[in-house]
Amino acid sequence: MPKLLNTFAPPFSLVGAYFFVAIILAMISVFVYFGADFGALMSLKTASFFHLFLVGFVMSIIIGSLYQLSSVILDKPFYSLKGSYANLVFYIIDLIVFVAGLYSQNMVLIGFGGVMLFLNLTYFGLVYMLTFLNVKELSFAGICLFVSSVMLIIGLCLGLLLVLILVLNLDFDFVRILDLHLYFVFGFIFFVVLGASSVLLSMFSLAHNVSFGFYYSSFGLYLLAGLLLLFRSQDTIMAIIFAALMLVAQCVMILRNRVRKAYDYWSINLIISFISLVCSAIMYKFGSINSAIILLFYGALYPFITAHIYKIMPFLIWYHYVAKFVGKTKVPMLEDMVIKKFTYIAILFDLCGIAIELIVSKFGTFFIAVSIFFVILNMLNFIRYTKFGVQNDR
Repeated sequence: MPKLLNTFAPPFSLVGAYFFVAIILAMISVFVYFGADFGALMSLKTASFFHLFLVGFVMSIIIGSLYQLSSVILDKPFYSLKGSYANLVFYIIDLIVFVAGLYSQNMVLIGFGGVMLFLNLTYFGLVYMLTFLNVKELSFAGICLFVSSVMLIIGLCLGLLLVLILVLNLDFDFVRILDLHLYFVFGFIFFVVLGASSVLLSMFSLAHNVSFGFYYSSFGLYLLAGLLLLFRSQDTIMAIIFAALMLVAQCVMILRNRVRKAYDYWSINLIISFISLVCSAIMYKFGSINSAIILLFYGALYPFITAHIYKIMPFLIWYHYVAKFVGKTKVPMLEDMVIKKFTYIAILFDLCGIAIELIVSKFGTFFIAVSIFFVILNMLNFIRYTKFGVQNDR
């Protein structure tokens, strides 16, 4: 049985709720994108888009995944699920209030939403960190997750300070604190991806005997970027870029060694993600910030995440709702739970949207919205299998 099947699995309703919240917020982010001005990265409307996509989409997926993934990697249950459902509800409300405040430049909404969002995420962050208590030995993936938990708490505290500076006009170096906030929040995302990919890519591709040399280099380079940032070095961003490229190189090595050589919706999404990440770094180097961001967000992060939604959601639903009928009746295979034509339509529209966005600007996001819509259709199809026992009784 794959390692994801263990006795510490949280309720699918919690993980699935985070996934659905994430994909809906990803859809909304496409329209908020129109108000963003990447020529003025410090503008509040631009910040509203960043927070909606990164906090609403990316971090929601990560938080939902960590409830499951941390128990797999650490071989122990998540520290506590108490209040997790209520925290999710308030997290959605507070994020919407905060993003609305940024978009409308309303300091009252920014202050209230920002403080409440800080409390929501900090609650998760502390419980996540407490999960590492009494773990006797950490694998590479476990070390990455522990570093991510530290990065999250520090990033959230810096984010709260930024909100207080805006609302209360505190006398702090806003730009300096913003740089640190971005480093630690992206660090949380980065180290979760680093640790998770070291487990999930090998498992889903059935790759064996893969050296982790590039993973170790990536790990060290991102921490080096933090030291460079403390000393205000101009090489900080380049160190982060090289850390990301080392991660891509490692993932490519794993995919090359995979047993399943055929290219499917999962591997194609990953290839698009890796190519987009490299192109994003090149665009940033040549000063095309808008192109770099669209490639990073909808070319790299979005396909990488959706690729794993297609794997993780069916897997967890099968485990929770279908597995108990094995040997009693005919049960679907994991691949049967995915509407494959929808996955390829989503890929096509995402690629068209990115291409149009890079050439025309501000119009390609409509195609990306269609891509997200087809991902949602597949997710709704997965949910049908939670009623597998009821359907089978009929």
